[in-house]
Amino acid sequence: MTFIHIWDLPVNEFSVKLNKIYLKKTIIEIKKNFKSIKEFSEAIKKECNSFNKNTTESSSERVYEILKNKFYIPLDFLLALNKLLKLKLGEIEANITLLADKKLAKRPIKIRFPFKINEQFSKICEIIRTEGYLSREFQITLSNSDTRIINKFIRMFKIFSIRKKDFYFRLYTKIAVPKYLKKEDIQVFDAGGRKVKFYLRDKLLKLGKKKEVHILDPNFNLDNQRYKIITKQQIIECRVWINKTGNIKTGSSYQNIGKNSTSSLCVSIHNQAIGKLLNYIGEIPTGRKSKIIRLPKYILLGSREIIVAAFEEAINCDGCVEK
Repeated sequence: MTFIHIWDLPVNEFSVKLNKIYLKKTIIEIKKNFKSIKEFSEAIKKECNSFNKNTTESSSERVYEILKNKFYIPLDFLLALNKLLKLKLGEIEANITLLADKKLAKRPIKIRFPFKINEQFSKICEIIRTEGYLSREFQITLSNSDTRIINKFIRMFKIFSIRKKDFYFRLYTKIAVPKYLKKEDIQVFDAGGRKVKFYLRDKLLKLGKKKEVHILDPNFNLDNQRYKIITKQQIIECRVWINKTGNIKTGSSYQNIGKNSTSSLCVSIHNQAIGKLLNYIGEIPTGRKSKIIRLPKYILLGSREIIVAAFEEAINCDGCVEK
């Protein structure tokens, strides 16, 4: 399972764009085998779920627009096309230039088929599996206090032609406060006097209960970020900075059981095409994480390099090697 072909993907979830020269050749083949677009549309409707609910007129119009390269081609349409014209599947997938989510084709990715599962893909999967999550809407999110892991994670997305500017960044800071406080008793500001949004969370520790202010801030400066929590009784000051090794550190003026403050960098990207590839191929579950982590098939059947890459990232993110 080193390579993923288009027929390995769920046919009702993706759409593609073809090389323009190959698409023109395909149109010539359609004209040879069918008298009109209407006749071709009727044949497609019988083979393709994307069109079987459409009227003949709307199907013909849609097919015409697809063949003019105005719309993405649903994957089931492409496979039906292969069946009707007896094309070579290997030649079809070699001419795919873009892959997109079928319902939301606004964020396509550049990808070559067959798609080779390499070390970068394996590392992305295992970083998300251990330290991140995949939402039900297929948004990919990673949160970590080690910026080296974050930066490495972002660089790996080059395999999908995704750049750093495509990610959304937030600073996620938790600051302990007195247990008796309610949200209406608290105001949070940064060093510039900007009022900062927050929410309260209760945390149960072995030593007892703890209350924390949680801040998810898109406007931050990792060199020296400061927050001021103001209540009627006191002012709690918190500083967030990055040390020489690339780790995010915090310090708070409030003393409490356990750590009085923690902070991590949270990066997200909402690209449903990539999210679905991670879900279907990487077998990363969507929504709330399970306590059981399962090895996906691509690792069990993968090369030594893929297995080593996956193990390395799992240890980097959530483990250690002792003496």
